[in-house]
Amino acid sequence: MAWGIFKNESISRKLTWMNLAVSAAALLIACSSFVLYDQFTFRDRIVRSLTSQADIIGTNSVSAITFNDPDAANNTLSALKHSPTILAAAIVTPDGKQFAEFHLLANERITNYPALPAGRLDANWWYPERMLLAHSIVFEGKTIGVVYLLSSLQVMHDRLVQYSRIALAVLLLCLLATIAVSAVFRRALANPISHLADTARAVSRDKNYAVRAAPAQTHDELAVLIDSFNEMLSQIETRDVALQSERARLKTLVDNAPVAILFAEAPSGRIVFGNREVEATLGFPTLAIPDLHAYDQWPVFHSDGHRLKSEEFPLYRAIKNGETIHAEEHLFQRGDDTFIWCRTSAAPIRDRQGNITAGVMAIHDIDEQRRANQKLRQAYDRLAIAQSTAKMADWEWDLNSGAVVLSAQAERQHGFAPGKFDGRFETWQQSLIPEDRDRFATVMRTASSKGNGVEVDYRVQDEHGAIRWLLCKAVVRADEQGRPSHMIGVSMDITTIKQAQEALLQSEKLAAAGRLAASISHEINNPLESVTNLLFLVANDAQLSDSTRAYVKQAEDELARVSHIATQTLRFYRQSTKPTQADIPALLDSVLTLHRGRLANAQVEVVRQYRTKTPLLCFEGELRQVFTNLVSNAIDAMAGTRGKLTLRAEQSRNWQNGEAGIRVTIRDNGSGIPPEILARIFEPFYSTKGNRGTGLGLWVTKEIIEKHRGVVHVRSRVGKGTFFSILFPLTGVAQDERSDSAVAD
Repeated sequence: MAWGIFKNESISRKLTWMNLAVSAAALLIACSSFVLYDQFTFRDRIVRSLTSQADIIGTNSVSAITFNDPDAANNTLSALKHSPTILAAAIVTPDGKQFAEFHLLANERITNYPALPAGRLDANWWYPERMLLAHSIVFEGKTIGVVYLLSSLQVMHDRLVQYSRIALAVLLLCLLATIAVSAVFRRALANPISHLADTARAVSRDKNYAVRAAPAQTHDELAVLIDSFNEMLSQIETRDVALQSERARLKTLVDNAPVAILFAEAPSGRIVFGNREVEATLGFPTLAIPDLHAYDQWPVFHSDGHRLKSEEFPLYRAIKNGETIHAEEHLFQRGDDTFIWCRTSAAPIRDRQGNITAGVMAIHDIDEQRRANQKLRQAYDRLAIAQSTAKMADWEWDLNSGAVVLSAQAERQHGFAPGKFDGRFETWQQSLIPEDRDRFATVMRTASSKGNGVEVDYRVQDEHGAIRWLLCKAVVRADEQGRPSHMIGVSMDITTIKQAQEALLQSEKLAAAGRLAASISHEINNPLESVTNLLFLVANDAQLSDSTRAYVKQAEDELARVSHIATQTLRFYRQSTKPTQADIPALLDSVLTLHRGRLANAQVEVVRQYRTKTPLLCFEGELRQVFTNLVSNAIDAMAGTRGKLTLRAEQSRNWQNGEAGIRVTIRDNGSGIPPEILARIFEPFYSTKGNRGTGLGLWVTKEIIEKHRGVVHVRSRVGKGTFFSILFPLTGVAQDERSDSAVAD
C-alpha cells in the first residue's frame, strides 16, 4: 500500500524516501527499546522501594499487633503521609480482618485485600494507574499480619512522557542528517539509471534497436546493468533482422498457399492480412474489418440458412474466447452472388505467457467435395431404403484373416445386440439354429475355397425367440494373384415368403376340404329328403304305438338338424358376389350351430343378447367367416374351463362421426391374451397355435371388417378373458366395393 503511493516518483525521490524510512525505522526501534528498558527497570525499583517501606512498617508494628494496640499501628502508618507516591496503607491480621489503616483521601482507601499466593511472603498487583503491594509481618517464624501499600504510578507515567520527548527530538535530528547525506549520493546512482530509462523509452517508441545507453564510469552493479542492456539491444537487433526475413518468407508461403488464410490482431480483431487465395475462393478482396463486432459484414451462412453473427464467426471466437475451431462447414456468398460450401478452421496465436496476440483462420473450398458427398449419401440412402424394403442386410468375410463384418441390420437379423458381434465366423455360425449350422458352414467354406458364388437359406432365432428364415447370397472377390480374398454378400429375410408358401399350401388343403364338404352336403340333400318323406309316412301310420311314434319324432328332429348343418355348410362355402341385407342375430346363430359340438364338448355356456332386428347391408358369407374365427378362438381360449361365451348385437353409433350402425360383441372368460401378443394379433402369419394355425385368421378378419367400413376394438386380461367389439355402419360396405361386385357379376 505504501509502495503504491511512490510508484510513479523518480528513482532519486524513491532513494531519498527509502533512506528516510530505513533511518527512521532504525532510530524508532532503538528509542523504543531504550524507553521500554527504562520502564521495566523503573518498575522494579518501585517494587523494591515499596517492599522496603512495608518491611519497616511491619517491623515497627510487631509490638502493636502482639499487644493488640491498633492505635500504635495507626501512628506507625501515619508516618507514610510524607511519601510522595503512597496513597493508602493497611495492616491486616492473618484471619483477613483490618487491624490498622492509613489513607490520604477518602476515595483512595484499600477496600479489597487480595490473599497472598500460597508459599509466598510478598506479592504485588498492577492496575492502570495504581499498584498494590502486600508484605507479610513475620515474628518468631510466624506470620502475624500483612502490610498492604497502595502506590500511585504517576511518577512512572511522567518519566515515560519525558523519555518519549527526548527520543522524538533525537529521531528528527537524525532524519535531517539523513536527508543531507542522501542528497549527496543519490545523484551518482540515480542519474545513470534515469539515462538508461530514457534510452529504453526511445527504443520502445521508435523501434530502433541500434540505439545504445551511455556506458557507466564505474564497475558496480549499475555498470553491469547498463552493459547487459546494451548487449540485449544487440541481440534484439540481430533477432529483429532475422524475424523480418522470416516474416517475409512466411508471407510468401501464406500468400501462395492453396487455402484462403486470414490474420487478425488481438484484442481488437482488426484483419491485417489475407492471402491471394481469399479473393480466388470468395470472389472479392479481403474485407477491411476494423474490429471484432464488424465480422458480420462477411456474407457467411449456417447450414440452416441464417447469417452468422459476429460472435458466431470462427475468427471472433478464436480471438475473443480462445477457442480452437476445427473444420466447421459454412455457406459463403461469393462476389458474383453464387454460393459455395467452405470448411473453416480458426485458432488463437499466443505469446510465451499464454496471452492471445493474434488469430488465424483458414477457409477451404469444399463445394465440389460436398456435392459429391451429397450424391454419395443419396445413393447410400436409396440403397438403405431398398435393403430395408427388401429386409436385406450386407456383410463381408475376409478369407485371409477370417474376420467377418456384419452391418447393423445383419447383426439384428442374427440376434446380436448392436456392436456385440465379435467378428468371428464361428460366432456367426452359432447364431443359426443347430440343424442348419453344419450345412451353412459347408456351403460357405466350399464356395470360399473354390471362389464360386453362394446361395443358401437357413434359420435363426430373433431377439423375441421367433424363428426367422434368411436367404444368403454372396460372391467371392480375388486378390491380385487371383486367390480368393473376400466374400461379399447380403442376407435377406424370407420368413414371410416361407410363411406365405406354407399358408398357400394350407389354404389349398382347406379349399379342397371345403369343396369336398360342399359336394357331400349337396349330394346328401336328396337322400335326406327321401328319408324325411318316409319318416313322415311312418309317423302318420295309425297302428304305431306311442313309444314307436316318439322314436320316429326324435328321428325326424335329428334328421332336420343334419339337414340344417348341411345347408349351413353349403351357405358357408358359397360366397355371394353382391352385398345383401343380412340379419345379424341369424348369422350369429348359424355360426353357433356349426360349433355346437365343440361348445358341448368344452362345456361352454352360451349367452345370447340380441337387441336389434335391423338388417345390415353386407357380404353375408364374409361376416359369417369373421364370426366363425372369433367364436372358434374363444372356444380354444376356454378349453377345459367350463367357460362362458357371450354374444351381443345391438344398435350403436360411431362417436367419431356420429354414423349409426350395429355393434357386435363377442366376450369369453378364457385364458386371455398377454399384452406383448395382443399388440400383434392382427399381423399376417403371426400365430401362437404352432402347427395348428396359419396366422391368417385374425388378419383376414380385420381385412373383412375394414372392407365393410367397420371398426374393431379388443380388450384382454390374462386369466380374465377377451372382449371383441365390432361396429358396422348400417350402410355396410363402401360404394367402391359394391361397384366392384357389380362389375364382377
